[in-house]
Amino acid sequence: MDVTRRLSLLLPAWLGILAAGQGLPPRTSVGDYPAHENAANPSIGALRLRPDQVSKMFSADIAKNYVVVEVAVYPKYGAAVDVRLFDFGLRFGGEQETRPDTPEQASVPWRENHGIQDRIQTTEEVGVFVGTGTDPVTGQRTTRTGTYERVGVGVGTTPDHRFPDPPQGPDPRVLEDKLAAKALPEGKTSHPIAGYLYFPQPTRREKDGKLELTYSKDGTSFALSLPAK
Repeated sequence: MDVTRRLSLLLPAWLGILAAGQGLPPRTSVGDYPAHENAANPSIGALRLRPDQVSKMFSADIAKNYVVVEVAVYPKYGAAVDVRLFDFGLRFGGEQETRPDTPEQASVPWRENHGIQDRIQTTEEVGVFVGTGTDPVTGQRTTRTGTYERVGVGVGTTPDHRFPDPPQGPDPRVLEDKLAAKALPEGKTSHPIAGYLYFPQPTRREKDGKLELTYSKDGTSFALSLPAK
């Protein structure tokens, strides 16, 4: 087998490896999702994850602060679709609506709650010095006094000059990588893609608990009711 043919056979496998870890494999059709819209272009399928699933997959903090929705985008007729996070929203109780956070943003509350953040500290020192020496003119012994100021900058220390205790739970950087690996990919695509969207929980929830995934782009807009399970 010549080199050119061998490379042509291996290339699809390499592309599959490169694509691994970017989002999730979409289901066979949009109808395989409990919530879906097949009339528009693109077709959208969605599935709400239970909090226990989110906690097991990522962390209890993510499950507490976010609603995680699996979303699949199916371009029609081979036309390229530009997928962006801000095309989607999550409506709570038919009124309040939030936009998805990026994986980096989703990991920030966890970092802040556990004290994982860069700290920049400045310290100022003021003192008095006393020095003795010989006057070069008179040759006599003299004593001089004065004051001085010194400013220092420290990074990564607490006010008492100690590093904070290591947090309990998953490493925040590892958590961010996990969120990013399964997030809905952004960009133009002519093939079906899928992944998670991370919607912040509102400070106040409506009593009925109704959730709707909204989509709006290029004159196309609709809302999908998300079942609780």
